[in-house]
Amino acid sequence: MRPGHDAERIDPARSLLSGDEAAHTDPARVLGAMLLGLQQAEAERHAEQSPLGLDALDETDLHALLAQGARDAGWGCFREVFYPSVAEAFTAMDAPRLPRDSERLRADLVLTPSPDLPPLDPLLPRRAARAAEGTLFADLARQELAHQELASGPPAALCPPRDATWLEVKCTGQVAYADGVPRPNPRYASELVAGPAQDLAKLAGDPLIVHGMGVLVAFVRDERTAAHDLGVFTHRLLDRGLDIAAPVIGGIPIPDRVGNAWCAVALVPLRLASRLGG
Repeated sequence: MRPGHDAERIDPARSLLSGDEAAHTDPARVLGAMLLGLQQAEAERHAEQSPLGLDALDETDLHALLAQGARDAGWGCFREVFYPSVAEAFTAMDAPRLPRDSERLRADLVLTPSPDLPPLDPLLPRRAARAAEGTLFADLARQELAHQELASGPPAALCPPRDATWLEVKCTGQVAYADGVPRPNPRYASELVAGPAQDLAKLAGDPLIVHGMGVLVAFVRDERTAAHDLGVFTHRLLDRGLDIAAPVIGGIPIPDRVGNAWCAVALVPLRLASRLGG
């Protein structure tokens, strides 16, 4: 590893501290929660004597397991959440229109301090103000929008984007399923880096995101292979000029059903803390 980028290894059995409102932004705690979610799911498959393991799941199914681990830690975990920033061309009140949902980016998972605190979508008050234009409520809608942006911030029942943790997840494996059949994955080496690098660049590109992290789930032959490949993974991300902090890395053993006996998880935080001062 390069100086300053030694990966921290996480034991899924490490206890998660409670009562800390910022725990959902701590990379080590987030990874620990996700490992516990995967560990529980694998234990259920083992008890059912399932012929298919975690490595047979598609990426969206793995999202659900990671999300459950976060919820079990006591946090809010929301899937497919719109990125908070709105393109500059849409921000002015006199812009021709606001972006459609189909034009907006979505994050795989967003963590908040508690399940009853969903993330704020900054576009919603703008849509309300637009909808009120030409009605008796136009002035009220504009005042409410200005109040949120310049004074009090978002309502107390919503988590502002800068206080949430925004996660993008990618999954790959040395042996992967194609059309339901496990085969050696010829794209393993490229999938290890390309997708996570794009995700991290996307997170870094949103100025309202302070806690942005990429998550890589890799199914490999053994723990030693994971340690080597994730070391290469970190170097390749740095080679692409991504401003990342030291990854936190963990994993769990899984039954070797098709050639994968270790489920490795790497969580890569971006260095975005300077935005807190903005």
